[in-house]
Amino acid sequence: RGKPGQMRVFLDETTKAHVRSCLISVSLTGRLPCGDTTNLAMRSTEAFGAEQLEIIQDSPLQTNVAALTATIARMDLPTRFQELIPTLVSSLSQTPGSQEGPTTMQEQVFRAIRLNVLTTLESVLAEVSTKRLLIDRKYRNSIAVAHLGQ
Repeated sequence: RGKPGQMRVFLDETTKAHVRSCLISVSLTGRLPCGDTTNLAMRSTEAFGAEQLEIIQDSPLQTNVAALTATIARMDLPTRFQELIPTLVSSLSQTPGSQEGPTTMQEQVFRAIRLNVLTTLESVLAEVSTKRLLIDRKYRNSIAVAHLGQ
């Protein structure tokens, strides 16, 4: 049922998993062709073109990606989408990846990615914190214990 004007979308599990990986990919890399999410944190500081930088720095797009990720996380955590919070936290612990010193473009990309990840993480944690079931409270506590030192 739902609210008037609200659209409901029914997807199979494979499509849902693909949407989840696309959201993480856009947050961490700014690349729209989504796919495998393994080592996304490592790929996030690879060479960027102007198109990726525009996507990463597009504040309304990234805000919507963060909000959509948080909404999906509210429904899927803790049973599905378990890789979301560890992936976001691990990407925050990265440093700029150039040995001879980061260029201006790399610095911009790195700062924009960190901002996007922080925005997404804040939105996800805010959504998850509104859940009241015992299993959800235990999950929140486990997140805090697992990632407090990072």
